[in-house]
Amino acid sequence: MDIKEEREAFESTLKQIGRVDDSNFTVADDGSYEWDSIHFAWTIWQAAKAQAVPEWISTSERMPDHGEFVLILAPACEGTMFVGIRDEEDDNFWYDPTDMSYLELKYAPSWMPLPDAPQEPTND
Repeated sequence: MDIKEEREAFESTLKQIGRVDDSNFTVADDGSYEWDSIHFAWTIWQAAKAQAVPEWISTSERMPDHGEFVLILAPACEGTMFVGIRDEEDDNFWYDPTDMSYLELKYAPSWMPLPDAPQEPTND
């Protein structure tokens, strides 16, 4: 979602839950909201979105980088999900290294990045 769409979603949500209207959403030249309380809510909104669960990405929208392991959804294969990578030789296929198989994109048109690995606590 681009920043304009994100701001529209944010403003719509605030209008639904609070006593605000379009006059409360004036944006300054630096991109911040002029009302401190609205800007504070926007900052929290962005932080929460950064922590949110990733959404499925359509292969027609964009593809992961070559060599990037991703979670792949294959609804044509009974909703199977697997971890794989884009095939290095043919962009129309996913490669599943666990069983060394290939699957055509039309059978698995959605993917999402894998989450970061858990961090070991440090004993500082």
